[in-house]
Amino acid sequence: MKIIKEKIRNLKMKKIIFVLFLLNLNISGFSQIHKNYHLNSLDWYILQKENIADTNFHFSVIDYNFIDKKVTFHSKKNIYLQKLYKFPSLIYYFKDNTDSNLKFISASPISNISFSYNKKNNEFYSDLKGGLSVFGQYSDKIKFNIDAFVSQKSFPDYIEKQIDSSGIIPHYGKFSEVINGNYAYFSPTGFLLYTPAKYINFEIGRDKTFWGHGERSLLLSDNSNAYPYFKSTVNIWRVKYIYMISKLKDFDSDLGFDILQNKYSVQHYLSINLTKWLNFDFFEAVIASTKDALGANRGFDVNYLNPVIFFRPVEFSIGTSDNVLMGFGGSLKLGTYHQFYGQFILDEFILSHIKARDGWWGNKNGLQAGFKSFKAFFIPDLYAQIEINYVRPFTYSHYNSIRNWGNNYQPMAHPLGANFKELIGILRYNFDDLYLSSKVVYANYGTDIDTLSVGQNIYRSYADRSKETGNFIGQGLSNKNLYGELKASYLLIYSWNLFLESSVSFRQHTFNSVKNNDLLFTLGIKTLLFNENYEY
Repeated sequence: MKIIKEKIRNLKMKKIIFVLFLLNLNISGFSQIHKNYHLNSLDWYILQKENIADTNFHFSVIDYNFIDKKVTFHSKKNIYLQKLYKFPSLIYYFKDNTDSNLKFISASPISNISFSYNKKNNEFYSDLKGGLSVFGQYSDKIKFNIDAFVSQKSFPDYIEKQIDSSGIIPHYGKFSEVINGNYAYFSPTGFLLYTPAKYINFEIGRDKTFWGHGERSLLLSDNSNAYPYFKSTVNIWRVKYIYMISKLKDFDSDLGFDILQNKYSVQHYLSINLTKWLNFDFFEAVIASTKDALGANRGFDVNYLNPVIFFRPVEFSIGTSDNVLMGFGGSLKLGTYHQFYGQFILDEFILSHIKARDGWWGNKNGLQAGFKSFKAFFIPDLYAQIEINYVRPFTYSHYNSIRNWGNNYQPMAHPLGANFKELIGILRYNFDDLYLSSKVVYANYGTDIDTLSVGQNIYRSYADRSKETGNFIGQGLSNKNLYGELKASYLLIYSWNLFLESSVSFRQHTFNSVKNNDLLFTLGIKTLLFNENYEY
């Protein structure tokens, strides 16, 4: 009887997704510049390409819902973003739709039907998503968006083991059930944006944000699942300043890894385009539990409501053990098409130990350096990027995991956590509606030895370390990851943002000289709304 019920639920799920897919094939597009912009790597790459010469564009601030009707297009071709800005949805206009008082509600389906084959073990995997995206605007001051979809997805062994041990779907959070080997989960996101004046807006919602110029971010990335937040943004001249409060959920290592507890983070991010070719970014965040060290309810500390403070002095003044992170970043343009960039994350340090180079565990930091070109080797439309990341052991961790830089048992910055070195290479090229890309990722990291922490797993207490000094990147059991991917995406119907996508990916994981290879072939039809990377 249980098996029959599971089959019925599975059949219903497939019918829902199929109906939404058919709806997607029958919706007309309307010309509209106000775009609910779901950021994925393809969208963001082209948006950067078209605005690299704009001195008021902030390349390091990547919001999942990016709305800006003043986006400019420097290319004379009818490129992807110009097509994308034709709203892929049904739109209902209210009365008085002048340019200054536009009112409308739009709706469009979310769909993803893709299948993968793993040559290693002759297994097939499926990724089925179906949902709805609703966007609305009331004049230039109020905008809102709701995205919601249900999903059933199966994974290769190395990801499935991670899910089974934690109960968490990478990038999303807890799954509801397993149906015939497919993990079922639901992911709603959305926001309400209010712009009372030209240079400031306020936003409340549940979503993700990415801060940085690179393929990875050592500050804040889209690696974890979405979370509730409140955000205010000031954008004046060449300056963008963001104050954000996020409510997170995570495991507390003092209480056990059974129930997710509440915690929160408060963040400041400042991006300044100092000149036409030089950008500087500053980041700071505090991660706090809703309970004090004795387990009593503490709630939200009102001292962190000040939007223009440095957190470390405030933290010391109120006598808490909250975790504070600071970071810097920036970019340097060379001509119109080339850009150097980097980031530095600082968790904790003592200068005397840095000078001594003794590998003290508390010198917790990370560094990113990269280069990108939108006209590589002088070939128009050829994009190339190379990036190096390294993060020292114990960075992002804390005495207990409820105060680490994580959310739903996932790092908020780099997916590998800490104690790693990584090299990334990317090439992209497009012929009109055909987009080709290749990516190679190599990472070297160390994992725990028995009960002792070597600083890679940010959910282990740094008190579990085995030594005070002599801690260096890669310590512990040796792991090496080599990931390669070739992908082709063809824009079938631009007004629906519907792509036919195929890819071949190879992953080789070496653990103590033992190699494990996965070779996946994937084909699907999807709306590109998701950043789901499993390159680790």
